Amino acid sequence: FSTLFGAFTDPMYWISALVPAKYAEYLFDIMIVVKVYLSGLSFLAFCNFRKNPVWPSVAGAFVYTFSASMYLAFFESVCISWMYVLPLIMIGTIRLWEKDKHGLFVLSLTFAFVSQFYFAYMSAMVVLFYCIVRAVTELISKTITIKTAFIKALKFALFAGLSFGMALI
Repeated sequence: FSTLFGAFTDPMYWISALVPAKYAEYLFDIMIVVKVYLSGLSFLAFCNFRKNPVWPSVAGAFVYTFSASMYLAFFESVCISWMYVLPLIMIGTIRLWEKDKHGLFVLSLTFAFVSQFYFAYMSAMVVLFYCIVRAVTELISKTITIKTAFIKALKFALFAGLSFGMALI
């Protein structure tokens, strides 16, 4: 199952399996372009969530979408998924940290684990690093206590475990 390297588990590829074989390759190529486009939209959603100005956000989306790592899409198309899922995971991470809203975090991390487990682990490491840095800076500035930081860490661990469990199903 894991030798399919995410092609079987990525729901976006299932669409090309539902069309006649003579059109499947064309639809697959279109799906790559759609994923690249989704990466830019996902980055714009993240910038909008952080209330960044529009034009710098658009410029950032172009840089994000056409970065060197996106060229991987033309050689290993299954590796694109994390480019449009990572900004959603980060929005969910910030919402869970600031507002205790876990829905987007759980759903986006679950999708990441379903579609590409390797990049889901990498995304989880990004979330872990973000949470450690944020906890340390808030502990230094005394905006949270050690008890609050521990409770937040426990919430992240539980919801990440829930996401992984949902992906196993």
